[in-house]
Amino acid sequence: MIYTSSRWLDGKLKMKKVFLGWLFIFASLAYLYSQAPTLADKLKSGRLAADIGIQKVPFSLSGHKIYIRVRIDESRELNFVLDTAAVTAVDRKIAGELGLEEGASLPSITKSGKASISKRPVTFRWGCIKVENFIPIIADLPLKGEGDPDLEGFIGADLLRFFCVSLDYDAGEIVFSTTTPQLDAPHYRISMRKQIPMGFPFVDALINEEKKISAMIDTGSPFSVVCPLSLIEKEKIFAEASVVKSRGNFMGWPGATADYNYRARAETIRLGNLKISGLTLYFAELPGPFSLSLIGYEFLRHFVTIMDFPRSELIWVPKTSGYSESTESSGMTARIKNGRLIVLGIWPGSAADRSGVQVGDEILGIKGRKAGALSTREIDSFLSSDLADGLEVSLATSSGVKKIILQKQK
Repeated sequence: MIYTSSRWLDGKLKMKKVFLGWLFIFASLAYLYSQAPTLADKLKSGRLAADIGIQKVPFSLSGHKIYIRVRIDESRELNFVLDTAAVTAVDRKIAGELGLEEGASLPSITKSGKASISKRPVTFRWGCIKVENFIPIIADLPLKGEGDPDLEGFIGADLLRFFCVSLDYDAGEIVFSTTTPQLDAPHYRISMRKQIPMGFPFVDALINEEKKISAMIDTGSPFSVVCPLSLIEKEKIFAEASVVKSRGNFMGWPGATADYNYRARAETIRLGNLKISGLTLYFAELPGPFSLSLIGYEFLRHFVTIMDFPRSELIWVPKTSGYSESTESSGMTARIKNGRLIVLGIWPGSAADRSGVQVGDEILGIKGRKAGALSTREIDSFLSSDLADGLEVSLATSSGVKKIILQKQK
């Protein structure tokens, strides 16, 4: 089956300072050797307390983030984000409440600049699922720039490795099992590699029938498909007319120096026997030593995504509505810098661009609300809205204060 996408529109992009940046440090052999005794214990830790059968666990969706309620050693319920590109981690404050002592230190992009391996294992429980004797990471959360004060930890690939995980963003629940589900609906199967040492899920893809890429399934990413800058700057596989360079930066990862991104339309992208035509890919300076790509929420939400970690298989079940495009949003991204909400990136031709917004402008208010009263989550929600009724934005620019209404292109 071939899904043909219409025009991918500008502004579904939000800045993401992610856990991912320091996760790939684990892949350094020198680092692994230096931490071998303690890290080895973590990598082999954990066991299922019992056969879980098929368990449906409710989740709440905040933007692209999947929140589930977790208990640690029968603690109060905690707000954890399920993120397939993360290592399982507990906020340092919560770890203190639970009496967890910190062991070997790890490098981190968090505000303290470090993370640690818990000295003792714990029991994780969500719904009727219980994983015993598991060693988590302890780190400062929320991460810089994330603005999630209710984030108390991550469930990452190292804890998901025990399960076949079925994710349907529309259903409001995740299905965990230890067996592969029997499927009557049309579906697509693809081999899934588990990146050593933490087991991040990777698949192979083919762009324009010629360029092979390795892509990680990243439920912590709001974007569709993000590829490294090198792919578009060195490879000649996209029509020049389809390539657009941003003004400023939409996607920032720790350690990145590039202050721009690209987007380009792929004639086709193949993932196993799934083929999609006309998909727009985004390009950023991605972290870590690998030339990897990311497949995130804006792609995954069109399918029931089944990640069978024990059998190293990924299954996509298309939604009945097929693969449809997102609607137009503001086409800009902004973040709080020194107490001011500053525009960091703009896509040419977007609603923001048509209204004359410039990188470096200060946003004073959105929809009548002062910028200082908005959380990062609310800012992202406003700027990625579909602009159905227009979006009122107050700006301080080099030429003075002005108010604009961002509208869809006619």
